[in-house]
Amino acid sequence: MQAHLKQRWKRGDKVKEHGIRRVLFKNFEDLTAEAKSIKHMAYRNLNDANFIARQKLECAWVCRLFSI
Repeated sequence: MQAHLKQRWKRGDKVKEHGIRRVLFKNFEDLTAEAKSIKHMAYRNLNDANFIARQKLECAWVCRLFSI
């Protein structure tokens, strides 16, 4: 009887452990997706900033050219 209860207890632990592992893996997947999204936004913002800087630089060259 006691061996049977011990076996059930072990099985319960394995189920709990598997559940916890699944939750941790799901959280890890969510965090990975979020990090990729943030990285994508950062690249997009960087590209926008580079584009604006390039436009301002071109504008400065044109303004200098016509002011001479």
